[in-house]
Amino acid sequence: MAILIFTWPTLEASAQVRKIRFWSDQSEPWQQETIKGMVSDFESKNPDVKVEVEYIAFKDRHAKLMAALAGGDVPEVALLASPYATSLPALGVLAPLDDLMAELGGPNSFYGGALSLASYQGHYYSLPYSTIPVVLWYRKELKRIISETKLR
Repeated sequence: MAILIFTWPTLEASAQVRKIRFWSDQSEPWQQETIKGMVSDFESKNPDVKVEVEYIAFKDRHAKLMAALAGGDVPEVALLASPYATSLPALGVLAPLDDLMAELGGPNSFYGGALSLASYQGHYYSLPYSTIPVVLWYRKELKRIISETKLR
């Protein structure tokens, strides 16, 4: 998962309140509650900003994002799976986050494996949000069975 910030200047000013559109493919209720709390906290600290959250079905996110990019109508912020973090910087549609990375303590503040997907040509274009540990589990007796089995 990565947080992406797009470069289009689409912040809308209306009576001194700016709107930030935030897309997320997080579908679990607990994930959406977490985002709701984060948005509420952000808005209370930034009363001149209104965050509009739009949840996108995981299966629809690619088509929606590509259509938005083609039409120049992307959100200001998106929380999407990390493959976009590696492909979108080359298109020039993401804002570099080097200053934000420094504010957050630099690259050493993040897990290296997740951070490797966040950079492109020496700049950071996304921030790791979460990772999924991939683990191989096996039963102990399988190790014995495999070691006793001749492979042909």
